Amino acid sequence: MNHTRIPGKQLLRGAAYTVAGAGIASALAVGGVATAAPSAPPQHPAPQSTYVPGTHCSLAQVERALAKQDPALWKRIDTHPRAKKHFETAIMLTPQQRKARRMEFRHKHPNLAAIARFARDHHMGRPEMTKDHDAIKRAEMTCARF
Repeated sequence: MNHTRIPGKQLLRGAAYTVAGAGIASALAVGGVATAAPSAPPQHPAPQSTYVPGTHCSLAQVERALAKQDPALWKRIDTHPRAKKHFETAIMLTPQQRKARRMEFRHKHPNLAAIARFARDHHMGRPEMTKDHDAIKRAEMTCARF
């Protein structure tokens, strides 16, 4: 076997890695990749007295718990109307609704879903996303105290 080097092959491989890396980075930067809506989200924010599925707490209690336990995250959410709307919409979904959203996203966007799956499988997620997710889960679990 004669393995001759093709001059542009290494350049093409580097370009492919760059494109793949950029795709992964953009998918991770979106943050809400797995929460694409299967149906239209409510056009108005959820009332503060609405109970969060899976808890015995109202939305206001979960928000107070998050504000107390992770003030920096709550400030990022509360000061950006789109982030707050996304937070309220996502937290009001049942586990089955979240699963349906993920499945619909994977069906509509197979390439982005594959990139996100690759990043997750290779531990390439952003650490702050994991930290934020954990903080929200902690707030949901301890919201009855607030």
